[in-house]
Amino acid sequence: MGRNGWITAVLIALFVFACSDKKENRDDWSIYKSKNKKLDRSSKYIKNGFKYYKQRNVRDAYSNLKTAYNYGSSDPLVLFKLAFLMQKMKNYDESLKIYAQVQRSIKYKYSGHPYYKRSFINQGNIFYKKRKFKKALKYYWKASKIFKNDKDIAFSLGMVYRRLKNYALSAAYFEKADNEDFRVNFYIASAYQNLKRLNDAIKRMKSAVLIRPNSSKALGALGNYYYMAAEKLQKKKQYENVLDLLKKSKQLFKKAKSLSKDFKNYYTEAIKAVIMKEYAIKKHLGQGRKKL
Repeated sequence: MGRNGWITAVLIALFVFACSDKKENRDDWSIYKSKNKKLDRSSKYIKNGFKYYKQRNVRDAYSNLKTAYNYGSSDPLVLFKLAFLMQKMKNYDESLKIYAQVQRSIKYKYSGHPYYKRSFINQGNIFYKKRKFKKALKYYWKASKIFKNDKDIAFSLGMVYRRLKNYALSAAYFEKADNEDFRVNFYIASAYQNLKRLNDAIKRMKSAVLIRPNSSKALGALGNYYYMAAEKLQKKKQYENVLDLLKKSKQLFKKAKSLSKDFKNYYTEAIKAVIMKEYAIKKHLGQGRKKL
């Protein structure tokens, strides 16, 4: 198990990267009215659409905003929300087209609105979801050139470089992202593990566990890193330290198993592997004492 880091690989694969429109402390309907003094027949659908969008009611938000769009609304706030809803509904081609319309108008009508940045990131996310990682990279790079030193974009770049197996660049961009974000710490730990920087991987996964102490995925990954560290020390015959790391590993796997809904079998196998290795080392140490 530990040699190939298979448990971490499983957890990373199942901990799917999913970006969505973040909840913002703003009222887009008020912003819309401030820029559209003359309301028309589409306005009631926009108002309702914005309300349902804020409530995360995809069906009703889409129905109202699509009606406003059919009535001729081309306001970029309307277009962004409609594009995002289409993205959620996996209507990717139409979503990409509408995001492009948003980019052509939002910076002039709503200068500084976060949807301008999000439109580029979301286009990248669509290609990421479709596993077209080089195309996703293209859009994330576009965003990075416009919004320099942006932590959200740095995270997206870190994710796509991870998918492209360029772990050095992945780690470099994660370092520029929000270090207090659980996902940043979780994924940068994975990048460091692939770079064989196990101590850095452990440090970052410990940070992830501190941020989200009941994450079975983070606990399981940290348990696996301790197991891998124990294997390294075993080769150096530092057996007492090995046993200490295995004890930590087993505790983490047990806690992860108690919190997990989906991966209990993985953690059960991990615990068995730790117990077997503990037994083998203790047996070895016992044999060594007998010889003495």
